[in-house]
Amino acid sequence: MIKKEQDPKIKERLQAVFWRLKNEKYTEICKRLNRDNNTVSNWIKRWNKEGYKGLFDRQKSGRPTTLSIELFFLPAYSPDLNPIERLWNHLKTNFLNNKLFETLRDIKDTVYEMLQKVLNQKEEVKSVCAVS
Repeated sequence: MIKKEQDPKIKERLQAVFWRLKNEKYTEICKRLNRDNNTVSNWIKRWNKEGYKGLFDRQKSGRPTTLSIELFFLPAYSPDLNPIERLWNHLKTNFLNNKLFETLRDIKDTVYEMLQKVLNQKEEVKSVCAVS
């Protein structure tokens, strides 16, 4: 049962129960697991009372943690709100529009040149990608 357990916390607790069932002293078990006596004692008591289910963590008392998340829903397809779509539109309009390419190599060269120019025009890219 110990070897098959995936959760490391439960595995540790099962190991404590196993050693206790083999009549190991609490002090020895605590030393091996680097846990205090109350912790190991509680694990053993819960095992004796509830079995395997008793080894799982208890729900914590007190007020539950709250998260402050604000959801912002976008339309299903909104290229005008997507910065990369705005950038690609700008690149197609200014570099690829109304051009006829003879070979695949010509397309690659044009795209490479286009990307080189974009890397040197950071302010222009920022303005194109900005949503107003």
